[in-house]
Amino acid sequence: MRSARTVSWFPRIVLDAKSTLPFSFCLVSKVFTKKGKLGNGFTSIHHVFQTATKKPYTNPVYLLITTESANATDIMILPSFSIPTVIRIGFNTEGVFSNILDKTLHNRWEFELSSEVYIDLTRDIY
Repeated sequence: MRSARTVSWFPRIVLDAKSTLPFSFCLVSKVFTKKGKLGNGFTSIHHVFQTATKKPYTNPVYLLITTESANATDIMILPSFSIPTVIRIGFNTEGVFSNILDKTLHNRWEFELSSEVYIDLTRDIY
């Protein structure tokens, strides 16, 4: 079996979303924004940038997603919504973007909450 690297005519890239590969083929520089929970409000908005390459890869990129994709993988997938050449294949991810905020009730019950808000370039909130 030959790998894509040895096939000179191979026109596409396939990424398995279980790995945390950077989007070096990015055409955009601002990737997403996020803010964290702070008291009764939120921290200031933090803008996350990816340095755009001078020669971006413009052929289709197939991003494989499973229901086991979560956390860093969710964050890696988020910028793909703004890149028209990225085709996502598979299922919804776990949707675990945020760090966990641990809380304990007066009766000592413990629970966890999402403590961050992620916003993509189209202003959709995750």
